[in-house]
Amino acid sequence: MSGDISIRSSRRTVLKSLASVSAAVAGVSGVSVATERTGADDADVFGEVQRTVIDDTVKRVTPYDNLLVGDKDQTLAYLEEADLSTPERKRARNFLHKMWQKYPVRRVETENTIRYELDPKRNDVAVDGSGALSTAAERRQFGEVASAVGDGGRRLRSGDAAVSPEWAPNDHNRMAGLACEQMDVSSYYAGLARDNGGDPDDWGCQCDVSQYLPDGWPDELVSEIQDAVDQVFHSYRHYWNPDFELWWNGTRYYDGQTGDAPKYAKQYLQKARDEMGTSKYSAFVNLGYATHFLSDAGQPLHTGLELKQFNNQWVHYDYESFVHSNWDSGEKFKDAFQRTQYAAPVDDAAEATKTVAKYSNDYLSTLFYAIYDNPDSWKSNSDVLTITRNCYNKTATHMRGFVEEVQNA
Repeated sequence: MSGDISIRSSRRTVLKSLASVSAAVAGVSGVSVATERTGADDADVFGEVQRTVIDDTVKRVTPYDNLLVGDKDQTLAYLEEADLSTPERKRARNFLHKMWQKYPVRRVETENTIRYELDPKRNDVAVDGSGALSTAAERRQFGEVASAVGDGGRRLRSGDAAVSPEWAPNDHNRMAGLACEQMDVSSYYAGLARDNGGDPDDWGCQCDVSQYLPDGWPDELVSEIQDAVDQVFHSYRHYWNPDFELWWNGTRYYDGQTGDAPKYAKQYLQKARDEMGTSKYSAFVNLGYATHFLSDAGQPLHTGLELKQFNNQWVHYDYESFVHSNWDSGEKFKDAFQRTQYAAPVDDAAEATKTVAKYSNDYLSTLFYAIYDNPDSWKSNSDVLTITRNCYNKTATHMRGFVEEVQNA
């Protein structure tokens, strides 16, 4: 182990020296040069964003809180596009107006957060009890209307076309290859990691979610989560929610953490390290696989809001399509990924993946509502751009750490 530590320290010393030289050159030329950062990964280097927080008082009404928190005019616009009969649309519209009156939500803004909570001054529903606030009939209707609103959103943004993912495989390939290049991996081996970085999305794995969830959860809830995992996140392996919690039919369900991305990131990084001494080819193939699960964790929409994302899949896929199209042109998110050569220490690949997921999850509600509320203008939203750049930066620091672990094996 002492040998590994000395190698790692030596490499970082060299990078730090190179960074100092680069900084000196930049000072003379006036050109901005990316430098290696030691001691910190500058997580929010592209700016701070007010985090959107949904209070428990709202969650206790319905897990489809976009119907209460989202922009009302936009929600109604989605409903108008849904595949409903005129009487069905009228009933859904009337239901929303009734719920907005019964469960009014207020916005409480601080320097760091925007919190949405039930307004105790404008309703006669007790908000300090431990039980669900809505009735069984209301909860059923919330689910039906949420599905219709999601259908309308899909039709509004894409006609009758089905949404489809763009994150796989090219974005994974790009990130894996670039991280290797930044760590001075030869073009051949960087190419192996790049070419295999997207492969896990082709492996399938319609995992049975019920085997991961606690016993006693209602079949209907498990089925909803299963559909979300399969249709939004690709599979249980490709996401990690650090704080799973929702109210379902009057009962609070909490599982702490759900998803297997950390497990598989660790599994394939360990394979890469183990094979470095016998087959460098296999090592970098497995490194590519490992980076895939890490980069999934760095995408906020791969870290939760299972039920809302299942109904509004267009939010997830529109965002991934936008990021895909703005890698090295337009917004040039590639620059955020490669802004520094800093490689975060990786003592445990699963924990590193969780660190990235927790970071991106902190932006999840902010990103979701920025897109949901503004389907025609969110691509120029400053919060969306800042979130994307910050998450690319955070993911990249740990991905370079993955590469370094293989180099030092």
